[in-house]
Amino acid sequence: MLTFLCSLTLQLIYFPAYSQQDEDVVDIPMKDTPPEIEKGDYPDMNTIILVDKEPIPLNMNLVKGMIGYPKKARRKDIEGSVVIRALMDEEGEYVTHFVLLEGHPILREAVERGIKYLKCEPAIQDGVPIKFWINIPFNFALQDPPRKKRSFW
Repeated sequence: MLTFLCSLTLQLIYFPAYSQQDEDVVDIPMKDTPPEIEKGDYPDMNTIILVDKEPIPLNMNLVKGMIGYPKKARRKDIEGSVVIRALMDEEGEYVTHFVLLEGHPILREAVERGIKYLKCEPAIQDGVPIKFWINIPFNFALQDPPRKKRSFW
């Protein structure tokens, strides 16, 4: 079976007891140019690579736990998505990443700290493990709508 790109969905949800509204929350647009990778011979991140088997994350629950839902983002009722394109090597180890969709900077920073610990079964092409870019969206959503402080007077 041939596939193009691997994309996983990770939903990070928090149920706040009380949240505070903040007016300076903005969405950051998607970057339009990939970073330059200095070391090694890596596949172009914009080239479609056909593989027999896509990489399979082995420790996504660990990575999800490390990322969590940032406290500062919860307090400010920040929601959004961050999409990472991570390069995995022939042994399924993280090499580098590029942020495709930044979302809010607080969310992006949390994802970038945790994604470095991702491990996968490697992508297989013609029976041989290869380096492969994997897309991973992280969705941050608060379940309860923001509540206003109650005044008892």
